[in-house]
Amino acid sequence: MNYFFRLSLVGSLLVLFTFVLLNGQDDRIKVMTYNVLNYPNANNASDNAVRATLFKEIVQEAGVDAIMIQELKSSAGADQLLNELNNNILGIVYARAPIYNQYTGLGNMLFYNTAKLGFISQADVPQVNLDFVGGFDNANPRPPTHYRLYVQDPLLATHSDTIYLDLISAHLKASDGGGSGNVIADRERRLNGCEDIVDYMATLPTARNVVVGGDFNFYDDEYISDTDNDGHFEPGYGALVNSTLNDVIGAWRGNSSASVGVFTQSTRTSTSDNILSETNGGATSGLDDRFDLIFMDNNVIGNTQNVQYVVGSYDEYGTPTNVNGSALDGTSPVKNQLHQMSDHYPVCVELDIYYPLGCTVYPTINAANTTCTAGAGSGQITVNASITNGNTLAYSLDGNTYQSSNVFSNLNNGTYTIYVRDNTTNCTSQQTGIVINCNTVCSISQINVTQNCTGNGAAYTLDISFDAINLGGTLVDVSIAGTTYGPYALSGSGPTYNLSIPASDFTGDASDLQTGVTVEVADPNITTASGVILINEVLINADGGGADTDNGTGEFIELFCAGPGPCDIGCYIVGDDDYAIIIPSGTVLQAGDFYVLHGDNISLGNGGPLPVGTQFFNWNDNTNSSNIESLSGSASVGSLTNGSEQVYIWDPTGTVVDGVIWGGGSNNLGQTYSINQVAACGGGSLSLTQSNNVGSASNSGGGDAQPIHLDSAGNWNTSSTNPTPGANNTSQYPTDNTPTGSQCLGMTTYNEQNCGPMVVASSVSLKVFLEGPYQTSVGQMHRILNAQNLLPSQHPYNVAPYNYTGGSSITTFPTQMVDWVLVEARTGTTNTTTIETKVGILLQNGNITDIDGSTPLSFDLTVGSNYYFVIRHRNHLDIMTVNSIAQASSINYDFTSSTTQAFGSNQQKNVGGTAVMFAADMTQDLVIQNTDFDAWKVQPAQLNVYKLEDANLDGTVQTTDFDLWQFNKAKLTPMELDY
Repeated sequence: MNYFFRLSLVGSLLVLFTFVLLNGQDDRIKVMTYNVLNYPNANNASDNAVRATLFKEIVQEAGVDAIMIQELKSSAGADQLLNELNNNILGIVYARAPIYNQYTGLGNMLFYNTAKLGFISQADVPQVNLDFVGGFDNANPRPPTHYRLYVQDPLLATHSDTIYLDLISAHLKASDGGGSGNVIADRERRLNGCEDIVDYMATLPTARNVVVGGDFNFYDDEYISDTDNDGHFEPGYGALVNSTLNDVIGAWRGNSSASVGVFTQSTRTSTSDNILSETNGGATSGLDDRFDLIFMDNNVIGNTQNVQYVVGSYDEYGTPTNVNGSALDGTSPVKNQLHQMSDHYPVCVELDIYYPLGCTVYPTINAANTTCTAGAGSGQITVNASITNGNTLAYSLDGNTYQSSNVFSNLNNGTYTIYVRDNTTNCTSQQTGIVINCNTVCSISQINVTQNCTGNGAAYTLDISFDAINLGGTLVDVSIAGTTYGPYALSGSGPTYNLSIPASDFTGDASDLQTGVTVEVADPNITTASGVILINEVLINADGGGADTDNGTGEFIELFCAGPGPCDIGCYIVGDDDYAIIIPSGTVLQAGDFYVLHGDNISLGNGGPLPVGTQFFNWNDNTNSSNIESLSGSASVGSLTNGSEQVYIWDPTGTVVDGVIWGGGSNNLGQTYSINQVAACGGGSLSLTQSNNVGSASNSGGGDAQPIHLDSAGNWNTSSTNPTPGANNTSQYPTDNTPTGSQCLGMTTYNEQNCGPMVVASSVSLKVFLEGPYQTSVGQMHRILNAQNLLPSQHPYNVAPYNYTGGSSITTFPTQMVDWVLVEARTGTTNTTTIETKVGILLQNGNITDIDGSTPLSFDLTVGSNYYFVIRHRNHLDIMTVNSIAQASSINYDFTSSTTQAFGSNQQKNVGGTAVMFAADMTQDLVIQNTDFDAWKVQPAQLNVYKLEDANLDGTVQTTDFDLWQFNKAKLTPMELDY
């Protein structure tokens, strides 16, 4: 009931929070001990892998943070279990103790949750309690192992007060008969092992929290003598419980149905239970012995070192309830895993952790207000917090990721914890139990839009999918960029639906690649569909503000309009077997709204504040007296008792719409009553029958202010505590914040995608060397033209035969520039396939760049297509890539690595192992021949010029240029490179 939630719940949480700061635990750690039965088996790797998975599933289901194991046979086995543990669905990262010691073929190991615990050290418990008899000693064959850890306190750096956890894993001698040489009783070996533990604990620091767990092989709780004549007594057990260690279970007897709840062996009843091919034997007598135990020292029991045992958490995990039964007889969700993994059951305890107070000033959480801006997934928490030192605060929902804003939005339904941190000191406060429960009468969400190109230019249609609950029908309207289309029939059975917009209704045009196109999906039926009215909560035996109850004046009955549309409840009747209330004519609730029939004192511990949209009927004021009728001679309205009672709602015809019975109902259950309708509802006589076919709740009785409420599964529940309707009633709907309360609409946007070939900018990095300026001694070209300021600011390719008009002029030449070049991108090998041409700058190292001298050339290329690239120079023979190159965001091609990198036969020249472009095509006709010599010959020797006849690009026309022509004459370019 939302109108009580915001005040009563927040107020009670503030009181609870104050208590938590002083006394409440800050974290909880769960510890397990588990005998894993000869793991791993050296002869069967497949069984080991299966058992590792079983182990992981048991630990994961139990949700433990520290696991002490016994009967581990190798360090490799520990690694195998650890690797599988870390393959969990909980996101926990486990680590293992670093040292594995193998004792008589078996050993101990520890795994721990690194988010909660850190590792300090490990040590074997010294074996000092032993005797020698006949050449044999009676020491325990497997010394216990001590693991010292610390708790990962998030504020440890602030207060530097470490909380330690000391875990001791023990595996004492099995059997109750004679030992080595049949002269030393096995229980004496167990006694010595226990005495070793007690003596060792006395050497530990005062700041300790000791938990001793393992397979102790104790047969009895008697430790002085066998008084019950069952053949067993365990002096070792006495050594432990008479020290600082505690067995919280107390007295027990082996193979006794009275103690079946504490037994830990065996999970199997016979050898046929050994399902895996290699289970290494193990006990097969079924559940009859308490071999595995956990003891805790006084510090843990009394919380003297910030760690305390959680009373009632000691758990022999997954055991059945029958003596001599197997794990398969139990109800544990991992009973099959327990049955196969080992012949022992694990034992668990929970420990509350109380972090030391390292801060003098904490943030104060004044309030945590929840709202629902729409339906599920729209929850919002607004935190009101302050701190007396004036420092800035940060806010978090997980204690790890903090934000500066005090508002958390778009939250899913659930229970949240909020954290508020002082950003200067890192001192943190938290508040638990913040409930978000946003449901809507109708919701449309998760809208996905798929653009379908029609194949006709840039035209497209749309496919739409979305999630919805409580639609009013199978049709929806779709609005695209403000124009409504439809209605359209849906495919799918929910909650996910699909529809397609036909081209005859909507054909988009993607030529302008518009972004942020709005799409709305709306239920056209929602504004006319009738809503369903139901009883949501009843408060009985109301709190009168003192010791006495206030039956009648503080009680209430809450109705809820569950949609999908508005609820017209005018002339409906609500009552028990004492009275009937006729709701005034014209009363209409919007979907998601409440109607509360109540006495005078609903503010006295019985609820508030009230959400917008709630309407009321006070049965104790004179305003509504004409709408109240007695059914059985009752003098006054009210008195909903704790015992046998019922409440109904009938429609204007007298038909039962909803109802709830508690305590079995009154003696009048099933009786028919007659009332007179009020004139505004048409008057006349009306029969009201109290049907048995309504909801039922068992009432605990006693106590003030007991709410009977509908839960999320549609069942009725009761509570014997003060009402907190918003928390108890998990099926409640929030206040509908839409203006009409009946709109069902979802919205999204999409960006148009290109329906033609997708053209994108591609960065093209090409590398070439010109023979004329190439210097073999340094492996790059000279830049004499640049150094002598002979390069033109405008590229030389704006005349025939190139006639290229693009490109910009430059005034400041890149330092490494050699000359201008022209680059073409082609879809084929001929000039008719050229799609784009760019002028470029050729640098000393052979790289071709844009006119800035650093950025590669950029070409607009079609995704999925292949391209040839042509390099043209004004007095060298042009070249082209030998093969086409697939479009990519970044393309790299090096002509200099081999003469075969150029298209055609020997279209580059090998100079000193480097491929270069042929020099001396002075007439730019793609052939080096006599016409080039003639052009050179008619030029007298010229200095400081930028001429085609300057084949070596040194600014001088002379015999060195003739020499280049002489060596290259009769060389021509393939016809594919014609202009």
